[in-house]
Amino acid sequence: MLSLAACESTPNHLLTYAAAGTEIQAERLVGQMFGEDVWPLPYQGRQGAINISEPLARMQARFPALQRHFELGEIGLTDDGRIAVRDVEHVSPEVFQLVREENDDRDVFYYGMCIAVGHGNNSLVFWLPYVRSTFGKAWQNKSPAGWWRISSKGDWFKK
Repeated sequence: MLSLAACESTPNHLLTYAAAGTEIQAERLVGQMFGEDVWPLPYQGRQGAINISEPLARMQARFPALQRHFELGEIGLTDDGRIAVRDVEHVSPEVFQLVREENDDRDVFYYGMCIAVGHGNNSLVFWLPYVRSTFGKAWQNKSPAGWWRISSKGDWFKK
């Protein structure tokens, strides 16, 4: 039975949890955003008290607008799976609002992912940074060349 714990047998039936479940969800979610043909997301709907489908739907609807600002270099990706405003002197208040809404939804989604993979309650404080960095890596790996990133030290660089 332990050998099955890290396996995935079909697109709709996930037989894994924790780190592997988080990595699969991150790869699929980010792949979907970039238009890749990926299997369905294994974790959706209500996860404890959180319905992760709601922030996910808003993130998917918002992504085309965000892409434009990524391409203009006004915003960039962070190491912890969020978005930051890069060109703070020249962006409109609407861009700040867009980024704030996206980060709010990502925070709720990442929290729900902790619960989905079996790490809520007492282990949340340790697990949430892992979930965020896992999604951060997926966003950064799949983002196109020319998009900006900011390191945890505050250094901006182009992919």
